[in-house]
Amino acid sequence: MELTIDKSVSDLDSKVKEMCEKLLANVVMEDYRYEVEEVVAL
Repeated sequence: MELTIDKSVSDLDSKVKEMCEKLLANVVMEDYRYEVEEVVAL
């Protein structure tokens, strides 16, 4: 899954972690990981 998040979001890591825990994973039984990449628009 890919998400595009505006650069202006403060504390990006905590925001992504919150989304993962609420939407993607059953944290009791599953693990998750994520990567943050900067995308440069042309």
